[in-house]
Amino acid sequence: MGRPRKKAFQKLPKYVYVNRGRFVFIDRIDGVQQKAVILGKTDMSIPEVWSSYENITVRTNNTLQYIVDKYTASREFDELKSKYHIQQAFNRILTSPVGSRTFGQIPFQSITTGTIRKYLDYRNNKSGNREVAYLSSAWSWCYERDIVTTHNPCKGVRRIKEESRKRYITDFEYKAIYDNSSKYLQVAMELAYLCRMRVSEALDTRFKDVEPDGLNTRRVKGSNDALTLWTPRLKSVVEMGLEGSLKVPDMPIVNNNKGSPVTYSALRSAWVRAIKKSGVKGCTFHDLKAKGVSDFEGDKKSASGHKTEAMVAIYDRKRKEVESTY
Repeated sequence: MGRPRKKAFQKLPKYVYVNRGRFVFIDRIDGVQQKAVILGKTDMSIPEVWSSYENITVRTNNTLQYIVDKYTASREFDELKSKYHIQQAFNRILTSPVGSRTFGQIPFQSITTGTIRKYLDYRNNKSGNREVAYLSSAWSWCYERDIVTTHNPCKGVRRIKEESRKRYITDFEYKAIYDNSSKYLQVAMELAYLCRMRVSEALDTRFKDVEPDGLNTRRVKGSNDALTLWTPRLKSVVEMGLEGSLKVPDMPIVNNNKGSPVTYSALRSAWVRAIKKSGVKGCTFHDLKAKGVSDFEGDKKSASGHKTEAMVAIYDRKRKEVESTY
């Protein structure tokens, strides 16, 4: 049990505390403590604190930010393997300007299908499609739990038309990037190419995934897991990643020189530096998976983990060689 408040502060609102000469509001959503919100200095009167508190809580419990906060504090969201990228997408949509406010500060009751349409037109790219899709998931999650009672405005909104990416990284370009990369980026590149992995899958590969016959390739986004059988090149990169590290189950194969996991942001920065040094243009780390699928000779569907031929076609980008008619 916590200590009782001092007599002077016993009339403060719930979850309002004194910290470093300021009144702060620290909310809890599903038992998870949120970031402190400053209400003002301790020279405020109690009525002034209550007024500031009410303004904050009304805005917090009545906005798009509140919907996202409830969803991201849930167990369902915590179990998502790609939650880092989803959180980044939420940050973009919530901080987008709407007049003198941000989208996150808008009362969710006033958000309509037309509002979402305007946001997609404002973004006008495939990232906007992803952001609206994630927001739709958050809204539906809250709707099912009576956190909101208004209809999901994201449903029925046509997404921005996307064209499949066509970029294929040649062997020459791959070598140029690899030669200008740090050790952990080289390991990540090889895993992405040889096992047809996404960046999150490569970073999440552990020593426990090393099996007698191959590497357990655990996939996200509904793709099928697989055992990628050993080749001399795949064995070499796994040994390279684990060199000098403790071979314990949770040791990441892609790790820094201290044996710690490499974050997505660190790998992305390393990739940008390698791309700049190599002089290769117009490619992303995710294009390495497409190169792996394109270069694979055999059942590309099983090799990539995709469940449909349509998805395989998106990643199979290498130009086909055909014979002349005569």
